[in-house]
Amino acid sequence: MSDGLIFYWFAWIGCIIVTFFMPEGKRRSFLTSYILILILLANFQLTIGGFTFSLSFAALLMMSFCLSARLPKTAFHLIVSFIVMLGYTAIHIWYFSSPLQFFLPQLATQSLIPFLLAILLAKGFWNRLVSCLSGMVGGEWLYSFILASYSFPDVIGDMRFLDSTVIFVAVLICQSLLSAGKRKLKELVNRAVLKPRSFVKKKAQ
Repeated sequence: MSDGLIFYWFAWIGCIIVTFFMPEGKRRSFLTSYILILILLANFQLTIGGFTFSLSFAALLMMSFCLSARLPKTAFHLIVSFIVMLGYTAIHIWYFSSPLQFFLPQLATQSLIPFLLAILLAKGFWNRLVSCLSGMVGGEWLYSFILASYSFPDVIGDMRFLDSTVIFVAVLICQSLLSAGKRKLKELVNRAVLKPRSFVKKKAQ
């Protein structure tokens, strides 16, 4: 099981980037505060109805559901979240019941599968981020519920889940930045190619 170093590392880097590089406003204050809350609550757990979950998971759960309700085409993105939830749960079960664990690290499979589903099913950075985070949160809960039914209790949203989530967010941000850079480069090339040129040179007086 991961010890959460990846989560803490990426979370602190994200907090620094948001604080010093984002323009001032409510969004920057909200993101900075929310990242700090996730970091502070990561080591605290709560047990309700026989299920133990981290408080950072609870914060992600509430925020992802609130943001999902504000997405355009809410019904469509809820379907995307449901597909990601099933995929996330299936990769957990498949990972431990197949030789996949001998070839791929667990964090890679848990992060890349939601990322691939996000690229295939949704458009736009925020739509992909919110819908897939909701799916990963739901998938984590569903997987723990399945384990509990076989008397294998597990902590919902432990450090393993937080590591997978922060890797998914980091990869999605990198993909979005690369796509934006590719579009910008394409626009510059098109402008250079389509720029009208003067074929008739003025004669020297």
